[in-house]
Formats: sequence, structure tokens, C-alpha cells
Amino acid sequence: MLQPTFRTLLVLISLVVAVSASTLTPDPLAPLRGLAPKRDDRNGQDAVLPESDLSSPDRKIWIITTASLPWMTGTAVNPLLRAAYLSRGRPAGKVTLVVPWLDEDDQKVVYPHGKTFRRPEDQERYIREWLGHRAGLGAEAKNLRIQFYSGRYHPELGSIFSVGDVPALIPDEDADVLILEEPEHLNWYRAPGVPWTRKFRHVVGICHTNYLVYSKSIQGGSMKSAFLFFMNQWMCRAYCHKVIKLSGALQRFAPGKEEVENVHGVRREFLEAGASVRGSEMEGAYFIGKMLWPKGMDRLIPMMVYARERDGRSFKMDVYGSGPDEEEIKRKVTARSLDITFHGAVDHAQLTHYKVFINPSISEVLCTTVAEALAMGKFVIIAAHPSNEFFMRFTNCLTFRSKEEFATQVLWALAHVPAPLSAEERESLTWEAATRRLLKASLVTVGTDSHSKVDKALEKAHTWVSKGERGDRLRRIAGGDIIADEAPPGPRHYANPPTAYECMAEAGARDAEGRLARAAEAAVAAAGMHSKVPWRGAHAGQGLGLGRKASVPSECCGDRDCQALAGAGFGGAGKPSTGAPPASSSPPFTGAVTGSRGAVGGKS
Repeated sequence: MLQPTFRTLLVLISLVVAVSASTLTPDPLAPLRGLAPKRDDRNGQDAVLPESDLSSPDRKIWIITTASLPWMTGTAVNPLLRAAYLSRGRPAGKVTLVVPWLDEDDQKVVYPHGKTFRRPEDQERYIREWLGHRAGLGAEAKNLRIQFYSGRYHPELGSIFSVGDVPALIPDEDADVLILEEPEHLNWYRAPGVPWTRKFRHVVGICHTNYLVYSKSIQGGSMKSAFLFFMNQWMCRAYCHKVIKLSGALQRFAPGKEEVENVHGVRREFLEAGASVRGSEMEGAYFIGKMLWPKGMDRLIPMMVYARERDGRSFKMDVYGSGPDEEEIKRKVTARSLDITFHGAVDHAQLTHYKVFINPSISEVLCTTVAEALAMGKFVIIAAHPSNEFFMRFTNCLTFRSKEEFATQVLWALAHVPAPLSAEERESLTWEAATRRLLKASLVTVGTDSHSKVDKALEKAHTWVSKGERGDRLRRIAGGDIIADEAPPGPRHYANPPTAYECMAEAGARDAEGRLARAAEAAVAAAGMHSKVPWRGAHAGQGLGLGRKASVPSECCGDRDCQALAGAGFGGAGKPSTGAPPASSSPPFTGAVTGSRGAVGGKS
């Protein structure tokens, strides 16, 4: 008899083949199945499905992303600004941004300058202050709702992944429109629960990152990249009604319901800087971005060496950013004696005095820093690549296809003055224009099968393979060790119920790094709760905002703090059976959706 894991793998391989066949093979019977868009006789345009129209101020829009400030990465900044601009003209609370909450250890790794937060409310306050003060969106910062889900940082992949059943955090009555920022990423390791497309009326996925390129840079990358190609298609087809690719550099995800559109803009301060700084006042060249080889440094170093050999001298360049490959990059630059000065991570808006922005990366999908540099009136020197197609219309955009063209463009740009942005160029970079593009790209026309039978079958298949211990094993096989244990333990029976700390110690032993126990202890201490709490019938650590299933103790000691910890402040799977937190106690994770699993924080 086949072992369960092997049997599951066979099913998985079969599904991958099915995704491949259904995606790459055109359906000759599609016109006979009524899939062609129907015309609206009144205006001669395609009729639109009402549920796909996001323009109505009454729509409740949820935006879930994979990163959060103070990490100044594109998947943190752009979804925040998108949520803010979508909240304009809508009643307060109609737009909710859902971001990951990390434990302190992960925060120290991910967030710059050692910035950490003790509670989600502290991070929420930071996000709102940044939105109001730095982005100039004070009114939007007040209207926007912010909620957190439990996340863990995966150091090998350089990404954050959710822990627990995120859809369960959202009340059914509020589940209207969902925007998944990086839908493939959000679903690779997701714990089983109610599928997005069943919970929400309309689900839009926005694909930001070329994970196929990044996967090739890790051990076994070629095989992982090939497998990831089909996994990405599987996730997008199963969980989205519409897929938006930021550029043509991305793979095909869901033919028939995907389109290419830049739905990003730049902050107002970048455009203001471009209007206030004259080109004659700018000088020098620079790069800003995460210190990862695929971000462009792997191509920049050899091209700078070529430019020096061709011209007999090296041009000076400043590099801003931090990341896992930083030290190795510095060593290679030193070994080749290049005139590059490294600085820490800064906000791009501070770098108004430079004249030339260089970004040779071809791993990007749509580089935010290129758009920001153009908005500030700089020359941008970028590769002639599908990821940069949107920028090629700009006067100050200089492209290259070879080392020779790169060296020529850099020399020319350093000797000339950038042209002022035209009115049309300026408008296309605004978030107002980006929001209009998003509303249009999200539309689905009548007759379009946005969630076909194949898509529904893929959804059911993923739910099945990701459940229970079977799902945990597959997550480990797929490299998701740190977020593999999504299955709740079986029923427990104790003659003498263990204390909460005893349960936490056992939970810590199950966690490879013991983070669950440390986080639970810190939470108990922060809430001023006692430690000797008998906890029956549920494994400690469940429902502590760390993504495991939770249940309120059926035979608790009756202490109100204990019950608040289990059922309210930490998003347990049920409401507290008796009592409420005393007035003197303030649970650290407030605003969680009652009855949700693994919820943490958020303004409701």
C-alpha cells in the first residue's frame, strides 16, 4: 500500500499536470459555451458584472498583503497607498488593510534600524503616522481600517508568510471585495479554511514579484522554479476572479482572466520634489534597493568594470539599502576596486540631489524606485526589458541592451541635464491615475467565466492537500518548515490538567525555534495575567495570535484574564465563556475579530 505522503505527492503531481494542460491548451469549445463577452446594446460596450465594479462607495474592500511598514519594500508601501486612495470618497471603515504581525525576533531581522513593536497597536500607530505625515494623507489615515494576521519570516526566501486561517479573521457579512497583493505568495503555504472565492463576491489578485527568478538563486533553484511556475498558476486560478500583472515580465497565471496593467503610483512628495528641484542642481549617480543579488547588483558590478575598462576611469556611484547579500556584495565591489560607496537603508524621497538613477535589474516586475526617480525629475538608466515597458515612454528614460550601451548611456546622462516632466507624464505617475487603472482592470464582463469548473476543482484540490498532518508534511517538503504546523493536535485528556506554562513549554518543544513559547510568555506578562492557569482540552499556544487553532478551555479556572487570553484578546476560536477582562487589564492584541483563529490586532 502506498504511504500517505507518497500518495499525496502523486495527487499533487497529477494536479500540476492538470493545471499545465488546462492553462497551455486553448479550449476550442469556448465560443460554444457562452464565454464570449456579451454586448450592451445601449452603449455598444461590454456589459460589466456588478460584483466586479469597485467604484461604488458602498463596497467593502479588503486588501491583504505580505509585508508592512517599517519595512520599506514595495509590497508594504504600495498596498498601503492603494488602500488609502481607495478609501477616498468612501465612508470610514469601508476599506481595510490587513498586514502581517511578526514576533520580536523576526522584527529585528526584517525591520530597518532595529525598529520593533511590542504590540500591534504600536505598529498600527506607526503606519498611520507615516501615512499622514510622510505621504500627506491625513484624512485617509483616519478613514482606513488596519488589521493584522500572524506571520513568520522565511529567511531563505526573504519573505513573510501567514500562519493560520486568515479568511477566518474577516466576518462573513463584511466579505465583499478582496484584493490579494501577491495571491500566489499568500496561498502557497496557507492553512486550509474557507476559500477566498467562496467567501468574497469578487477577488482580485495583483502579482508584484517575479518569484521564478528568485527561486533560481537558491539551492535546487531550477527544479523549484519549474515547480513554482505551475504552483503560481494553481493558486491564481483557484483563488482569484481577476488577476492583474504589473508588467509583461511575469509568467502566465490565469489565461482568460488576467491582464497587464501598472496599478501603482508614486507618493506626492516625489512629484513635488521633481517640480521644485532643477536639473542643473542635481549631480551624481546612485542605486537604491534591497541588497539581494537578483535586485540588480549581479549585473551592475560587471557592467561598471566594463565601463572602467572602456573609458579608462570608473564613475562614482552611491548605493542605498540593506539585505541578506550586503556583505558579499561589498566584498566583490572591494575586490574589483569599484568607486561605490554603501549607505544604509533610507527613504528614497530624501535623495533629491542625485541626477542619475541606475537600476540594471531584470528580475523586477515593475520597479517602484524607477517610477519615484522619474517623478523626481532624474534620468533613469534601465534595461530594455518587459518589466520596464511602462517607463520607456518617459523622456528621461534611457535604456540599454548591452554593456556597451550601458556605459554609453551613463556617460551621456552624467554630462547632460534631465528634461522637466510633461503634464501627461506627471499625471500617469500619480496614485489617482493608478487607482483609475485598478478600477478598470478589476472589471469582469458578462459572459466571462472568471471562476471556471477547472478553477473550482483546483480550489477544492488545494484545500484537500493542505489539510491536517498531510498538509503539514507537504509544507515541509515544499520548504515551509517554519510555518508547517498548521494542523491542530488531537484531543488531549489529562488526569491533572497542566498549567499554561507547562503547555507552553511543550508547544515550544514542537516549535523548532521555541518562538511560540516565548511569544506566549511575553503576551501573558504584557497583559498582567497570572501564569499558573490550568488549561484543559487544548494545546497551549493555540489561539495566541500565532495561527494555531484555538478553543476556550472547557474547564478553565474561571479567572477572567485566562478567559480573555484564550478567547478575546488573542483571537481564539470562541468567545470567553464567562466574565470579561478587568478594567485594569489591557490585553496586548486588541481589536481582533471575535471567533477568528490566530487574529491579532487591528482597528475595528
